[in-house]
This record gives sequence, structure tokens and C-alpha cells, in this order.
Amino acid sequence: MEAAEPEIVKFNNDTQLITLTSDICDICESILGNCGPFLKETIYQELLIHELTKNNIKAMRENVLPYVFKDCDGSNITIGNNHFMRTDIDLPDLKCILELKQSTSHIKDEHIWQLRNYLEQRPDYSSGIIINFINKFTSSTTPTIECKLLVKTENYIEWKTSKEKPIKIRKYKTWTIESKPYLEKKEIFEEFDKV
Repeated sequence: MEAAEPEIVKFNNDTQLITLTSDICDICESILGNCGPFLKETIYQELLIHELTKNNIKAMRENVLPYVFKDCDGSNITIGNNHFMRTDIDLPDLKCILELKQSTSHIKDEHIWQLRNYLEQRPDYSSGIIINFINKFTSSTTPTIECKLLVKTENYIEWKTSKEKPIKIRKYKTWTIESKPYLEKKEIFEEFDKV
């Protein structure tokens, strides 16, 4: 007998998920302001877990799980042999994954697909947020926080292989928010007056 699929925990509406994402972005903006840019991703991770815990949000770091895929006949196959997924932060009570990045550019497609793949591996989780600490000073940019929310839907699209075998692929909703920019470099560092 096949095990029943776990029920996806849902927020009452999309507004609650957007509010959660906005609140997490605000926390990360404060971390950036208090601690500065160009820290390691793991430092931002520890600081975020601390802040989430202070706000009574249960957070688990570095949750390691095996990959379970469907084979060509639709049966489950677990991939082992040192292949696993490691989520940065799990919010188990909210059924949400937080995936942190520290980069010099905006969220990339590969980051979105990574989180989507993690969510597909977690049938009981309904959403995830990519949190990108963008650390770059240029004439037109300063460090900022970019957060992208991914939410599972109950909608699927059918894709057919070249042999016309149908495969159902889940659709996702997305929403992106960006924090207020950090100070400009020239506001922080001053040159000595010539002596």
C-alpha cells in the first residue's frame, strides 16, 4: 500500500506569505546595516537564525535530506552515495525553506531552480525564499538584500517527451522584494586631508 502524500501546509492567503517574505527581508536588511556587507554566507546564516529565534520562529540550519526521484515507470528511487540536498535554513512550523546567497549580482535562474528542486523534494513544504545578500559597490549600486518567494501551486503543466510520454510538472508563484540600498562607499570611507 502506497503512503499518502503529506498535506501541503498553506497560509490562509498569499498576503501572509508576502508579509513573511517582507519581514524576513527587513530582518536581513537590519543584519546588513548592523554587521556590514562582504561577510561569509554562513555568518549571515547564523545571524538570521538568531533573529528568527528571537522572533519566536523555529529555525533549523543545514537540514540534510536524501534525494527521492521518480524513475521512468513512476516509482520512487532514492539517490544516495553522498548525494543529498542541504537546505540552509528550514522553518518547520511554517513549512518554508530559506536559501541564502551572498553574491555580487541579482538572484540567478540557477538559484531559483535549486530552491524549486528542494521544494519538490519536500512534499510537506509549500514555500521557500531565496535571500540574496548582494555585496557590490559600483557607481550605480550599493549592497542590498533581494528576496524571492516561491510558492507551490496545485496547478500542473503536462510536458511530453519525444516518445509522447506525459510528465506532470508543478507550477509555482513567485514574488520579489528588494531592501533599501546600503550606504555608498564614499559615505563610509574618507580620504585623509593632505598634510
